[in-house]
Amino acid sequence: MISKFVKLFSLLMVASMFLVACGGAATPSPTEAPAAPAATEAPAMTEAPAATQAPAAKTVTIGFTTSQTGSLNVESTRQTNGLKLWMDQVNQAGGV
Repeated sequence: MISKFVKLFSLLMVASMFLVACGGAATPSPTEAPAAPAATEAPAMTEAPAATQAPAAKTVTIGFTTSQTGSLNVESTRQTNGLKLWMDQVNQAGGV
């Protein structure tokens, strides 16, 4: 009885993997080009921008996952340190 169950289960697993692999593509094929946007005219400027205005500062939020416990703690600590080093370097260079 168990042997029949194992064979049936294996057959179903192979069939499901075959169906998943033969599924439709999630991205368009190279022959299907997206429609080009319609050409529009840029609005005419009425005034020159003020030279004394400073650009507005924008905040960029970057998220990542990390493991603080368990077997991946060492790698996660290294990733966190690397991210902090990168953020410091980017901020010192003037930001993104």
